[in-house]
Amino acid sequence: VDASFFVSLDIHPIKKVSIVPALRYGYNNMYVKLPTPSLQFKYDVSENSAFRLNYGMGYRTPDLKEMYLVFNDANHNIFGNKDLKAENSHNFSTSYNYQNSFNKHGLKVGAKFFYNHKYNAIVLTPDANLVYKYVNIAQNTSLGVQLDNKYTFKGLTVGVGFSYTGLTNDLYPTDNSLKKYYFYPQMQTNVSYDFKKINLSLNLFNKWMGKRYDYQLNENDEAVQIQTQSYDLMDFTVQKGFWKNRIGITAGIKNILNVT
Repeated sequence: VDASFFVSLDIHPIKKVSIVPALRYGYNNMYVKLPTPSLQFKYDVSENSAFRLNYGMGYRTPDLKEMYLVFNDANHNIFGNKDLKAENSHNFSTSYNYQNSFNKHGLKVGAKFFYNHKYNAIVLTPDANLVYKYVNIAQNTSLGVQLDNKYTFKGLTVGVGFSYTGLTNDLYPTDNSLKKYYFYPQMQTNVSYDFKKINLSLNLFNKWMGKRYDYQLNENDEAVQIQTQSYDLMDFTVQKGFWKNRIGITAGIKNILNVT
């Protein structure tokens, strides 16, 4: 059983400043009940730009798959864990956003810095017999920067986003080598054109993931470094609306570059 209560205040000490403290109290009949506070601060630098500072605490209870899954065949030997604890996390972020329009041209620009700390994180790990089980590892953190840009002109929309994220995976609290940050880049590009007269839109999306390093537990319960090579995921879709857009049909191609 899950239930929650949420309350927030919107405080404006001066015209350009907004402060929103909030508190959420969640009830779960299987886990410890924790209040999760948050705080949002916004300063309107100008009519078209704003600076934000945010803090939030959160938790995630294990899902049914993580607790009760049993999956056995020739290639899998996976079991859930009914003794899992809930994940907990802290999040800090600060951002600056600007948007403006002129002569049918629209521009949005945003920059963000974030830091996340998660503990009791749930991962799937093997034992010496290659039997996989969901367990709570010690903690992991992530930090990074994110840039987002969006340009519009008539039916054309072009969006480009870039992020640079660092991860740690503290599988063993006493092993300081696991506290090293491994950074990886990521870029997303989206180009779309909307033919409004015929309710038709074309969309091309590409997500590039840079080379990435991480840790996982091997069959000897030892933390080992793993590496994922860079790759692109590209999709193309066509959307058509009928009957004053009451009905929509979408067709397209997923994974155009055939990434496996």
